[in-house]
Amino acid sequence: MRTSLARALVLEPEVLFLDEPFAAVDQPTRRRFVRELGELLRARHFATVFVTHDLAEASGRCDRCAVLDAGSILQHEAPRHLFSQPRTPRVVEILGLDGS
Repeated sequence: MRTSLARALVLEPEVLFLDEPFAAVDQPTRRRFVRELGELLRARHFATVFVTHDLAEASGRCDRCAVLDAGSILQHEAPRHLFSQPRTPRVVEILGLDGS
């Protein structure tokens, strides 16, 4: 993971795309990578698209979150608004806010 990230960063991209970058690592390593990546991205001011199924990870690291379903963006905004004011029943379902 670090090698792939280093290869991407050396190119100084306008936007960095990360698709489930921590999916294949254990929890302690994942926490460390998340922290280190957050520090790096803030220091370098990279715009980043971060794809994850981990809602805590997304809400804790992102300025804005988008909920996608079947290729469409259902809602896109700051995490605190997304979780407190879901716009549709489908967003509620995807975020797991329906209690099921």
